[in-house]
This record gives sequence, C-alpha cells and structure tokens, in this order.
Amino acid sequence: MERFREVLQDCKLCDLGYIGGKYTWANNRSDQNFTKERLDRAIANSKWCATFGGGEVRILSSSTSDHCPILVSLSQQQSNPFKYAQVRRYEDRWSSFSDCEQVIKKAWNQGRGQVTGLQRIKEKLQTCMTDLRKWSYRKEMEERGSLIQKSNRLQHLQQTLTAEFVQQLKQT
Repeated sequence: MERFREVLQDCKLCDLGYIGGKYTWANNRSDQNFTKERLDRAIANSKWCATFGGGEVRILSSSTSDHCPILVSLSQQQSNPFKYAQVRRYEDRWSSFSDCEQVIKKAWNQGRGQVTGLQRIKEKLQTCMTDLRKWSYRKEMEERGSLIQKSNRLQHLQQTLTAEFVQQLKQT
C-alpha cells in the first residue's frame, strides 16, 4: 500500500475519498479466511479537482459481484443542451399492474361537458393519459421506495459483512 501511495504522489494524483460504506470488495468466504477490503478507489489530478470541485464518490452495493461499484458525481453538472419533449404514449409495462385497468375505466367514464363525436373521444383520451401519468408516477415512487429499502439493506449487509453473514447475503 505504501508503494501505491508513492505512485499517487509521484503522479500528482489524490484519492477522492468516499461516502457510504468503506469496503469495495469481499471474498465471500464463510470461514476464518473471510476478508473485505477497500480495493477500488477514485483518483484525480489537481486540474480535474479544480474543474469539477473534487466531486463526490459513493460506494454502492452490488448484488451480482464481489466488487462494489463506485459512483463519481461531479460538483459542476453540465446542463444538458438536448431537452426532449414529454412523450405521450401508453407504456406496455403499465398493463402488468392489476390496477391499471381501473385507472383507465375511471378516466374514460368521467363526464366532461356536452362535447360529442371525435372531440369527446379526444377529451377522454387526454383524460386517460393524464390520469395514467399521475398513476404511473405514484407507482414509480412506490417501486423506487421499495428498491431503495432493499438496496440500503444490501449495502448494510455488505458493509457489516462477516463470515457468518455471507450465506444470508447470498440469499438476499
């Protein structure tokens, strides 16, 4: 490790540190040979740090590897010059939810004024799309909350990982 630090110093590079769990690798053994280390790092030179303010390094959890990924977020986010218009279409994955049909039926059956013909169908389609988007957003937030809870649990297990917990982590 001392030689690694010397190389960083000779090349005028610095370790950006980390936020979150400390360890980025575990050998996943369940005996006395169990080991975990901080092997993976984010490093940068002074010009990069001056440009991006050092950034923020997070050690994430991994469900498929013995190495945890590292996410480097830049302090100065470049604004995206390519803005896309909101897409208005039915998402096929919505039909996998049992309550999607009820959202459509309720929106379709809402009475709106005395409009008839194609104008009425247009209004019903707009109402359906609006209600589906709101419903979809709520569903996405529910899924994201569940995913965040599971991800936090996985990260906690990986960071507190001991030989006894290797089997429990593999089952999670």
